[in-house]
Amino acid sequence: AGGEGFGRALAGRGRPPLRMSGRDRRRSRRAVPACAARDVHDGVACRGARPPAGRGALRGDPAGNPRLRLLLDKAKEINMPIDNSNRAIKRGTGELPGVHYEEFTYEGYGPGGIAVIIDTLSDNKNRTVASLRHLFSKLGGTLAESGAVSWMFEKQGVIRATGNSITEDGLIENLLDYDIKDIRLDDGVFSIICEPKQLDQVKQAVAKTGLHPEHAAIEWVAKTQTEVDNATQDTALNFLSTLQDHEDVQNVYTNLA
Repeated sequence: AGGEGFGRALAGRGRPPLRMSGRDRRRSRRAVPACAARDVHDGVACRGARPPAGRGALRGDPAGNPRLRLLLDKAKEINMPIDNSNRAIKRGTGELPGVHYEEFTYEGYGPGGIAVIIDTLSDNKNRTVASLRHLFSKLGGTLAESGAVSWMFEKQGVIRATGNSITEDGLIENLLDYDIKDIRLDDGVFSIICEPKQLDQVKQAVAKTGLHPEHAAIEWVAKTQTEVDNATQDTALNFLSTLQDHEDVQNVYTNLA
């Protein structure tokens, strides 16, 4: 309970996660557009490789790339110039030169045996994995092989929305046509977990109720939670916070209760 504000940034802690990284917390107003441009680039570029011939244009089309649509919506919300978005898209499809960021996911165990999944975005995989391995070892964790803990989680669509235009019961009624796993209202924020393939549709349906979707993404959500004692929880929260502060880390997910 002592780390609840931080805990809400993590998946699998009894409620859908807020998507927050150390980089997010360190962003200045001027830095936001640059980081958003990198996110748009990542929404186009394929994981770990350049797109095959003829495929780059497809992923660079928001109509055929739901993730890119969501990122472009976020870019509009912070008034990022359209030229910046277009350049980021072209860089992601390989049409423009520049630093190429790639997504990598790592798994491991933290203090108390908690399971951890880390999403990173880096232009140097070797640097990132060496740095993460050092942090895990230093803070009482173990960086594990791929698949070691991911079976404890499942990919779900996660939407958070704010507003007072509708009640929780009213929102449930408005989303009956969709595969909704859970809906919660906590501190004025609606959290909706849905089938990943319906994420974009559910986000639009939520917006039509008058609520403002502040976040929509496919995330790792823990199937069950791991309880630890108070002393271990403090150590675990410090471990997770340090991971989130890493410059290459995008998201940290855990099954810590």
